[in-house]
Amino acid sequence: MKTGSFSCCRSLVQTNDHLLKELDETRDRHQHEVNQLNWSYNQLKKTLGASLHEGSSHSRAAAPGGGVAERDRNPNASVVMYDSDN
Repeated sequence: MKTGSFSCCRSLVQTNDHLLKELDETRDRHQHEVNQLNWSYNQLKKTLGASLHEGSSHSRAAAPGGGVAERDRNPNASVVMYDSDN
């Protein structure tokens, strides 16, 4: 093997190692972001669930999956939210 060829391979290995490190860092960062989104979503579900049990004397229509449709809280709403876990 020639010296120049070895140098080229070493450079490619270093580049590959650098890219793998960047990929790992990006994966870790994205996983952290996904965890934050999941936590926020679960907090929202808890908040919406608690607000449904606060002295409401009339029944509300349940959306598929057990969530309550936005239209049941606000008759003028154009967006309907459902629990995506089911």
